[in-house]
Amino acid sequence: MPGQGRGHGRGHGRGFGMGRGRVAWEGDSTLDMTRPGDEFEIVEVGDERARMHALRFGMAEGARVSCVTRVPAGPIVLKCGRQEIAVGRHLARRIRVRRYQQGVA
Repeated sequence: MPGQGRGHGRGHGRGFGMGRGRVAWEGDSTLDMTRPGDEFEIVEVGDERARMHALRFGMAEGARVSCVTRVPAGPIVLKCGRQEIAVGRHLARRIRVRRYQQGVA
């Protein structure tokens, strides 16, 4: 749908530094598309209101976050630092993320 920016077709996983302890970037998506176990960086927050909500949760652009679980038809539970945060799907659609794999050989 126009305006929802699901990130399909962008960033084809051109990672860098594929050695030990380096990060391989897998491309951009939105937070609502993440799955449990995914680790990612917040790339962009869609609008000022969404940015305000994300900042309250400590999720500024550049923050590294992981997906803990997805509640069916409900929020996405994230781990950000030492806290777990439940983010509603509406807000999650407006947050663009970049997935990564740690220590790819």
